[in-house]
Parts: sequence; structure tokens; C-alpha cells
Amino acid sequence: MPFPFEVQDVEQVISLYHLGTIKTGYRAGAITFPFIDVNHNVRAIQVKQFDKYNHTTGTDFIHSIIEKHHNRNHTPIPNWLTPYKENETKVSCLFGEHLLSKYPHNPIALVEAPKTAIYSTLYFGTPEQPKNLLWLAVFNLSSLNYEKCKASKR
Repeated sequence: MPFPFEVQDVEQVISLYHLGTIKTGYRAGAITFPFIDVNHNVRAIQVKQFDKYNHTTGTDFIHSIIEKHHNRNHTPIPNWLTPYKENETKVSCLFGEHLLSKYPHNPIALVEAPKTAIYSTLYFGTPEQPKNLLWLAVFNLSSLNYEKCKASKR
């Protein structure tokens, strides 16, 4: 099956959503999905591994990977990690929320998973055109709430 997207489109979406990859360790090759709030603060980074059919084979969060690494190596965890772990809600913003100020006139499409937001942006177009949808994700349905969505109020 041929690759359905142009390379420059994929690169643009990677840049738009600040996607990354894990280089080494037990999640090597996994994709990172940063949840960046409207003020451009990184709130959480979901780490997902996929098989060749693009089905999820593993999910983690970067804070958990960092903690495991330090525990295995018997080194102190970073100073920010303990207070971060005490937060009741780790994913406290929408995936793609940082794009709201850059594309204030685009209609918003809200989906459950970051992967869906990425594919939808590739299929339906980036928000460069004001008529195109700005695809955001909530993380999971049970975390959909007013607090998370109020940044999208215009």
C-alpha cells in the first residue's frame, strides 16, 4: 500500500503539533504527543508505540519513563517530577490547544485521541486556511470536562 501523504505535509503536521520520538530505552521508536496549553506550557507528553498496521502496542507518559529511568539507575529524580506527580490531573489541557491563538478563526473539531487529530489534519488539511478545521484531542472521553475545554472559548 503506497504512503497516502506527501512528505512535506507530514513534516508540517509534525512541526505544527510538536510531535517527536523516543530514541532509546524500552519505548524506543515510540511517538511523543505533547499536550501544550494555550500559554505554550507543556502539561503532559503521551508516549505511544504502534505496530506496522498503526495499532497501539504500548502507551506511557514521559514523566513515568523519566521516573523509571532514575529509579533503575538509582539516581535522584528531577526536582519538578515530585510536584508534577502530585497533580490530580496530569493531562490538563487539550492536545493541540497551543494552536488556538495561532488559528483563532478556524472552526474547531474535537476528537478523543491525538492520533485521530493528527490523521484528520493530514486528511482534511492544516488550519492554514481559515475555513479548515483545527483538530484538537481531549486524551480520553472520561477526561472531557469544562475546565479542559474552556481555552477553546473565543
